[in-house]
Amino acid sequence: MPLAGLIAKLVDMGDMVAGIALGEVDKLLEAGTDELFANTTVGDFLFRGIKTGAAEWMMGYALTKDRLPPVFREENGFALFNGKQDTSENECYQVETGQEDWEQHTVITKWGKDSQSLREDLSEAETCTWTGKYCQKWWPNADADGNTGENSTCNQLRGTDGHQFPPFVNKEDQEDLWLFNTVPCRSIFMKYSKMAKIEGISTLEYSVPLDGANINKKINVCTCKELSDLVASNDTCVKMMDDDTLDI
Repeated sequence: MPLAGLIAKLVDMGDMVAGIALGEVDKLLEAGTDELFANTTVGDFLFRGIKTGAAEWMMGYALTKDRLPPVFREENGFALFNGKQDTSENECYQVETGQEDWEQHTVITKWGKDSQSLREDLSEAETCTWTGKYCQKWWPNADADGNTGENSTCNQLRGTDGHQFPPFVNKEDQEDLWLFNTVPCRSIFMKYSKMAKIEGISTLEYSVPLDGANINKKINVCTCKELSDLVASNDTCVKMMDDDTLDI
């Protein structure tokens, strides 16, 4: 999987450096050093790490070493959940206790990579390569209304972490529920879908709408630089479909 991901990234880059690196990848495969989809154990792939074959090569090759994502670590190579075991790395939150207002119980008010970097929004959030040489902000693009930084819809910190929600939720007053997760790097919303029973207990079922991640939803424009630029330039190809959706 690390090698497949690298090839996809190099093809997307399409420059001279990418061409050189792809040539080295081809030599690696021809030599039998590794396979595109190599066999490994679940434990190694998820947690213990893979530090042989393509993973070892990528960590040492000059053109790829400083560009690898933080799932690579010096001590154990590549693991999908590197840094996720027995740690709060990249997962530090300030959460409401509900002592003053039950409607705010478990709602996230600040997030940061550690307790020293807690912020009320995601405008400064970034992902760096495993060596720290290159960093990129999560959502630098303008939203549908031209807002950037802390005012952008993509940088709003809303909801809980999804494990709990404030008590007394009802479908009339809370048609939407929000949660924040570092996997999509943002807050996402769920809509009430139906009543359900779990072991005989009546519950409200919420789910992410099928079009919830579509880039033409106004709250998602800032996830796509190309669309964000079109909206900012008032391009005639972009029209309003309804209050929440753009016709592109």
